[in-house]
Amino acid sequence: MTAVAHTFPSVHIPHPFFESATAEGASKRLLLVSYAFPPDSAIGALRWQKLAVFAAQNGWSVDVLMIDPTQSGVRDDSRLVGLPPGVRLFGVHYYSYQESSMEAVLRKWASRLLTPLRSREAARDATNRRAATPAAPMQAVSDANGTGPAVSPGQVVLAVRRAQLARRSYAEWEDWAARAATMGIALAEQRAYDVVVSSGPPHMAHEAAREISEGTDTPLVIDLRDPWNHESYQDPDFQSVAWTRLSEYYEAKAVARASLVVMNTALAEQMMRERYPLAASRITTVMNGADPELRMPAEWSSTFVISYAGQIYGGRDPRPLFRGVRRAIEELGIAPGALEIRFMGSEQSGGVPLTTLANESGLGGYFFSEPAQVRSAALALLQRSAMVVILPQKYRHSIPGKVFEYVQAQAWVLSLADQDSATDLLLRDSCADRFMPDDTEGIAGSVVGHYREFRAGVRPTPLNADGRFDRTRQAEKLFEAISRAIAHGKSTIRPRRFSSLIERLG
Repeated sequence: MTAVAHTFPSVHIPHPFFESATAEGASKRLLLVSYAFPPDSAIGALRWQKLAVFAAQNGWSVDVLMIDPTQSGVRDDSRLVGLPPGVRLFGVHYYSYQESSMEAVLRKWASRLLTPLRSREAARDATNRRAATPAAPMQAVSDANGTGPAVSPGQVVLAVRRAQLARRSYAEWEDWAARAATMGIALAEQRAYDVVVSSGPPHMAHEAAREISEGTDTPLVIDLRDPWNHESYQDPDFQSVAWTRLSEYYEAKAVARASLVVMNTALAEQMMRERYPLAASRITTVMNGADPELRMPAEWSSTFVISYAGQIYGGRDPRPLFRGVRRAIEELGIAPGALEIRFMGSEQSGGVPLTTLANESGLGGYFFSEPAQVRSAALALLQRSAMVVILPQKYRHSIPGKVFEYVQAQAWVLSLADQDSATDLLLRDSCADRFMPDDTEGIAGSVVGHYREFRAGVRPTPLNADGRFDRTRQAEKLFEAISRAIAHGKSTIRPRRFSSLIERLG
C-alpha cells in the first residue's frame, strides 16, 4: 500500500476550530485525545462531552484533539452550545491510503472466490429466517480423504485479505496518531498540561496520547470505553493474527505508560487486571451514567410504542424480539395502530433490510425504521415510547451507551442480554424485564403484560428514579482518581526501561 501525498499544515501554532467562553478561575489543564467528540455525533462522543462539564465545574480547562469536523458522519453543531467554558477543539484530519496493485488483486480474487460461498450463506440464512429458527452453523468442508476440514482457495484469499486490511487500518491510524501527537506537543509547548487523557475506540487515540505524555513528561490516563485487544471486538473485516498482534503491541505500550487505566465496566476491569497483573493497582472502572436533563415527562399517544434507538451491529439481532412481539400481538388480538415497533439508527441487519426481517416475522404494518439522526431526535422517540428495548450483543464486557438514556425514560425497559454479561449485571437489581436473547415466550409475556397495564392507565417509573445510575457519581470517581495520579507526579509515570517488561507480561 502507498500513502497519499499530502501537504500538512504547520502545527507550530495550532488554532482551535471552536472555543467556548473563557473559564474564570480554571487552575488545571487537561488535554483530551478522543476521535469522537461534539459536534461529531458518533458513538462515544457523549461520554467526554458530559465529563467536560464536570471537569469545568471543578476548575479544569479542556483542550480536545478530535476528528476533523468536516469528516464527521453525523454532525450536530447544537451540541457545541452545551460545552462548558474553557473548552477548545482542534481537528486532526484522517487520511485513507491508496490501494496498492497487490491489494487490488486480492480484492478482485476475494470477490470472485467468495461470491458462491456468500450466496450459499445468504440462501441458508433466508431459509432459517422463514423457519424462525436460529441459523445453523456452516458445515465444514472435508478434504479428499475425509480426515478434516479443507481450506478452500476462497478462505485463503479471505485470510490474506483480512490481514492486509488490518495492517492498512493500523497504518492509517498510526498516521492520524502521529499528527495528533505533534499537535498535542505543540499545544503543550505553549502552556503545560496537568494530565493527558485519551478515550477510545478508535483506540489509536491512546497511542497519540502516549506519545504526547512521553514527549512532555505529563501523566497519562487512558479511558477504554470498550476493550481493545479482545476477539469479540474485532471488526469482522480485520479478523486476523495481524490485527491481534498489532492490538497487543499498542495496548501494552499504552498500559505501560499510563498512570491510570479506566475501563467502562467491572467485567472489563477484571479482564485487564488479569492481563496486566503488575498494572492492576492502576486499573479502575468508571461507567457511563444517566444525565439529569433526560428526566423528561413521557409524551405517549394512544399507541403502545416499542422502540430501539441505536446501531445494529456486534450481534444485535432483532429477530428474537420480532418473534416475541408477533406472539404478543396474536395473544392480544390487536391491529396495526394499537402497537408499533420503531427502530432508529440502522435500517439493515446483516445486510438484510429490517423491514424484510419484520415482514418475515409477520409484523407488516406494525414495524417502522429510520436511519440515524441527531441525539435530540432519538430522545424525542424515547419520550413517545411506552417500552424501550436493549438488543443482545456479543460484547459481554460492555454496556450499550443507550442504556443510560433508557433508565431515565418513563418507559418499561426490556433487556435481552446473556446472563452475567455487563448489561445483565447492571440491571439485575432494577425493575427492568430481563430475558435471555432467545426467550421468545418471555419477550411475549413482557409485551402482553405491559400493554395491558398501558391500556389500564398504568405508567412506569424510570429505572433511575433513585439516582443509582447518575453520571455525577462516576465523574466524581474519575476525577478523584486523576487527581491522585497527578499528586503522585512523575513517580506514577512508567519509565521506558520498564515498559518492555510490562509489554511482555501483557
